[in-house]
Amino acid sequence: MSDGAFDVGRGSRGRAVVVWTQGCDGPGRCLVQSVALTGGRPRTIARLPDGARSPVAIDGTSLVYVADAAGCNELRLLTLPGGPDSSLGRGTCGSVLQVDVDGSFVAAAVSTEPPGDEDSFPSEAWLSDVRNGGVRIAQVEDAGYSGPDQITQVMLDRGALFTTRLGDSGDQLVRIPVNGGAATRTRVAGSSPAVVARDAGTTYVIDAVKEGRRSALLQYRLDTGR
Repeated sequence: MSDGAFDVGRGSRGRAVVVWTQGCDGPGRCLVQSVALTGGRPRTIARLPDGARSPVAIDGTSLVYVADAAGCNELRLLTLPGGPDSSLGRGTCGSVLQVDVDGSFVAAAVSTEPPGDEDSFPSEAWLSDVRNGGVRIAQVEDAGYSGPDQITQVMLDRGALFTTRLGDSGDQLVRIPVNGGAATRTRVAGSSPAVVARDAGTTYVIDAVKEGRRSALLQYRLDTGR
């Protein structure tokens, strides 16, 4: 996984797979690699055009990737195995940190450029409904100099976009209904928790306890607590 970011999703054959990019951060061809979650040999499932880079995300035959467009990142959707390849667009100009795709919805966590000479470091969550086209800004935070309010993750689950916002005393999980409605915010309990995944109504958290000397993987439910 030379480019670092990866995604776990449902592959085109219906199996759980891990996907990542290779060669996108250098002069070589940008490849998307896939391997079954149960193991096996990685295989190339897509060759992305010039200007493409990590991260990527997969759901069935839908592969979301990031492309550079005039110095700004935009979201693109490639239908596997060979196209079509279409642009979803972007919110404001920024660098995409992480993406997710679930059915017709695509989301991205983005670090944006400070506007003008303002003392601001915006962090955004983008949301796109592939059926309607375009990208809207679902959440925006001012991350500040040290980034305590940066949006670090986006997760689509059960008709909602979940985002992770860094905090001084643990991550905050924000739930945003994809079809409209008010956002809700929940502080994840624990000594030093970090949200790592959201699936089928459960949030999975790594809790580093005893000053980082021991870690535990926890399941955390918003309605009933951990």
